Amino acid sequence: MTTRSPARTLLLWCPDWPVLAAEIVDGVPATGPVAVLHANRVVACSERARAEGVRRGLRKREAQGRCPQLTVVEYDPGRDARAFEPVVAAVEELVAGVEVVRPGACAVAARGPSRYLGGEEAAAERIIEHVAQSCLVESQVGIADGVFAAGLAARAGRVVAPGGTPEFLAGLPVEALGGRRWPTCCAGWGCVPSATSPRCRPATCWPGSGSTVRWPIGWPPGGTIAPSPSGSRRPT
Repeated sequence: MTTRSPARTLLLWCPDWPVLAAEIVDGVPATGPVAVLHANRVVACSERARAEGVRRGLRKREAQGRCPQLTVVEYDPGRDARAFEPVVAAVEELVAGVEVVRPGACAVAARGPSRYLGGEEAAAERIIEHVAQSCLVESQVGIADGVFAAGLAARAGRVVAPGGTPEFLAGLPVEALGGRRWPTCCAGWGCVPSATSPRCRPATCWPGSGSTVRWPIGWPPGGTIAPSPSGSRRPT
């Protein structure tokens, strides 16, 4: 069986996006202790809240116990999506074919930006700078083989060398992969296929290679990555 090599992917990630979206749309100061809740649990929190011991997954009462000054905001996916549109538009001013992974993260094939922005590292720096100037939003960019690995690289602000993705992933703690065993998957995610697990469910690889991945129930961390390059946004 042959597998298609993973595409070099550039992914822009805006940390704590639900918190920033609440500031952009509703004026909630993201510099203060803020937590976004869904089903009575913290799904995102500000840096100030983390400094007070607030963490994702905490129940509302426990989070408020750790930080009595905590501002609580209800999770609103529509708000997150609306607030992210200007960020995507700013990225599209520099590159074509931007795919929204989820509000707060978008991806694009790295080959084009690398070619006309002076290399992968230069492209990452240029996009971060442009988003900061256009939207007053801080972001990080990761580049790796495959969108999933690029997302993890973005959290470290790292450009992983071509072919170095398996080594990069192997060096990450389990918590970085969602606190579960590494899923069996195709090369489109930048890792090696292995035997399937009965506790896994199938899904389609992004960006639409037609390959199949299998991951444990609840994967991937942070939500499902949608296929369909036909749905990619293009500059107008």
